[in-house]
Amino acid sequence: MSTDPRVEAVARVIGAYGTSEKVSAEFMGYATEALAAADAVDPLRRPGHVLEIRPTSYGIQHPPECRPHLLDCPLEMLMSEEEKAPALPGRYPAEVIDAELVLGPRIEES
Repeated sequence: MSTDPRVEAVARVIGAYGTSEKVSAEFMGYATEALAAADAVDPLRRPGHVLEIRPTSYGIQHPPECRPHLLDCPLEMLMSEEEKAPALPGRYPAEVIDAELVLGPRIEES
């Protein structure tokens, strides 16, 4: 199963056009491919946070589910307390796990 909650939701929609109500592996595959294609075209659709580290500042791209509560965002709170950049300038998938910043591999811009 995918860790992206959108995959099962899309698979259910795709499956609604078929004859089975059960979400099949085939539908999950279609959903994964469709979401990956959409995310590649529109980076704002990507799940999770993206931390943009600049030479003297930072920016956070929040996922849609976080946007109503930006001031309470654990990543925002952690970054506001940081005194130095946690990595070289660039864009990184980011999350907070056990009060620690966890960065994914740098996002290469195309």
